Amino acid sequence: MRLDREQLAWLDQTLHASTADWKIAFYHHPLYTSGQYRLRAQRTRWWLESLFVIGGVDVGFSGHEHFYERLQPQRGVQYFTSGARGALRRGDSRPDSRVLATRQSNFGVVPLLSGR
Repeated sequence: MRLDREQLAWLDQTLHASTADWKIAFYHHPLYTSGQYRLRAQRTRWWLESLFVIGGVDVGFSGHEHFYERLQPQRGVQYFTSGARGALRRGDSRPDSRVLATRQSNFGVVPLLSGR
């Protein structure tokens, strides 16, 4: 993942300017994963996690991995990965103490809740 200074500055300014009750981030590569893209997740986390935490992000949704995963909140942010629409890769998710739920056996999407 390559983010330039302009993109990172925009994200920082947008998060700080927001007065929303909920700040929800959508992006492609997960910040945390038990799957095969763990190394890439560390790099993504290096770029984005501090901005999310300082900017007050509540929830992060990503894809890329080909399974569903819900993690324990990390530094106050709840992370979900849902990338099981294109192809399933059973066995990609590995045991990880941060993972609260995972599903690798069927196609799916994360439903977004509306209302309060």
